[in-house]
Parts: sequence; structure tokens; C-alpha cells
Amino acid sequence: MVVDDNPMNLSLMEAMLSPEGYSVTLYDSGKACIEAVGKSAPDIILLDAMMPDLNGFQVVRQLKANAATRIIPVVMVTSLSDMTDKVEAIDAGADDFLSKPVTKIELLARVRSLVKIKAYNDQLAESEKRYRELVQDANVIIVVMNGQGKITFMNEYGLSFFGYDAGELIGKPEI
Repeated sequence: MVVDDNPMNLSLMEAMLSPEGYSVTLYDSGKACIEAVGKSAPDIILLDAMMPDLNGFQVVRQLKANAATRIIPVVMVTSLSDMTDKVEAIDAGADDFLSKPVTKIELLARVRSLVKIKAYNDQLAESEKRYRELVQDANVIIVVMNGQGKITFMNEYGLSFFGYDAGELIGKPEI
């Protein structure tokens, strides 16, 4: 996803990415970006900092505050080049920062890297989901305790067996 209020910049980014096999969606405002991401999450967002409705810093803060969109890599692509702007972008939650004019080789290197990281994170999330389902659905009692011997987790079977709610057990030294 590319977000920029300048149609020429949108066309340029699409021209650099599409021939490399990337499916590119273009949006001309921060609000449009937020709406689109809510419907279908992209693998990466290339986001201009200076836009008339929501600026890029506001957009990235909203995306990173939402658990459903937090993991989407965001690259601020902007004509701002001052160190304070770069720090503000990273502090807002951007994963990277590119100053315009952007070279194709640098853009593609950053996109490839962040798309790869996103794919790894997606695989990890799927693996964790399968693990949690297996643990919760197991017909054995599974209890996890921390180094101080306090319960930090018990699966549904164990809770049902002992007749507890999770809130009653977490932090307890024993059953």
C-alpha cells in the first residue's frame, strides 16, 4: 500500500514496485489508508508524512495502537529529512524512514526486507495460534508456573477439572 497526497508520487512508487511483482494499492489520504487497512491488511505500507487530513505520524500511531494492524510494517517516505523528523517517525512507530527522492534500488531493498519480516511474523502468529489451540483442546491438565512457583497458566481442561476460573488461579503458589 502506498499513501501519498501527490498523484505523481503515487504513480512513481507504483512504477517502481509493480514491475518487481508487487501488487500495489494507492491511497491519497491518511483517512483512506486507515479505512482500507481496516478492511484488508497489506503486507507493507509506504506512507507520506505530510498529508492534509491525517499526517503520516498520526496514521502510523493509529496503526501501531491497534492490535490488528500493529504488525504491518510502515515506512515513512517523505521529503522531510531532518533528524528530528526521522526520530519522530520512529517514535510514532514507523519501521523505517526514506527521504525523497527515493531511489528504486533502496526502495526495493527496504520493501523486500520488511515484507520478509512480515511473513516471518505471520508464520510465528499462526504457529502460536495452533499451539494455543492444541494446549487448550488437550484432554490433559497443563499448568505453567514461573520461577517463583506461581501459576501463570492452566488450560481449559485443568480449569474445568478443578472447577476454577483462570482469574482464581493465576499468581497462586499451588492448587
